[in-house]
Amino acid sequence: MQGALPAWATILLVAFFASFTQELEHDLIHWMYFRQKPWAHHLVMALVWLARPSTINPWIRREIHFNHHQHSGTERDIEERAITNGERWGPRRFLMTGDNMLSVLLRLHREPTRQLRVRMLTRTMAAYFPLGLLHWALWYVFLAVHGIALAGHPVGDSWTTALDTLVVVWIAPNVWRTFCLHFVCSNMHYYGDIEDGNVLQQCQVLTPVWLWPFQLFCCNFGSTHAIHHFVVKEPF
Repeated sequence: MQGALPAWATILLVAFFASFTQELEHDLIHWMYFRQKPWAHHLVMALVWLARPSTINPWIRREIHFNHHQHSGTERDIEERAITNGERWGPRRFLMTGDNMLSVLLRLHREPTRQLRVRMLTRTMAAYFPLGLLHWALWYVFLAVHGIALAGHPVGDSWTTALDTLVVVWIAPNVWRTFCLHFVCSNMHYYGDIEDGNVLQQCQVLTPVWLWPFQLFCCNFGSTHAIHHFVVKEPF
């Protein structure tokens, strides 16, 4: 698989097309396609999850997303809080924006009891099982292997070559796509000081030029998503 495209170009190209599957999944969550053909609906849902495995189970996300529309920008908006909305900007939030597992682990200490922390972890594992857990596990193994190599102890084996290929064509594109989407989304949705259910207060339109490199990998989300809060059944 070497020689056709450099790794960086492959990652960006795959991330660009994966961003379309994000919007397709979103429309499927709202039952816009194949409503009268459940088998086709669920098949496409499974395929788009396979295309972008960094996310939670889309059938579980459906309930969380509907809750987002009902309580956008409030403390009850689990979907936005999960992608760092409401967090203070800094290195911590920067890391959490592109890493869904870190987003959970770095908020875990806020749960007041051990029972609630276990509950949060259990729900996270269930939501990401199996594709999300596989995706992030492979990503961390990749980072560990190359971190060890940089420290002067290269791990040379056929499985590392296979891992590198898998990361370039499947894992890394979704890490970058995830960061772009969450960076734009968490900034264009308001959080706090919002009247629950007031659509006029939930979103802003983000169109600055410096955001274009990020918008490219999330279907121009910052420019168009606010419309969705007013016209929920409008396809992307």
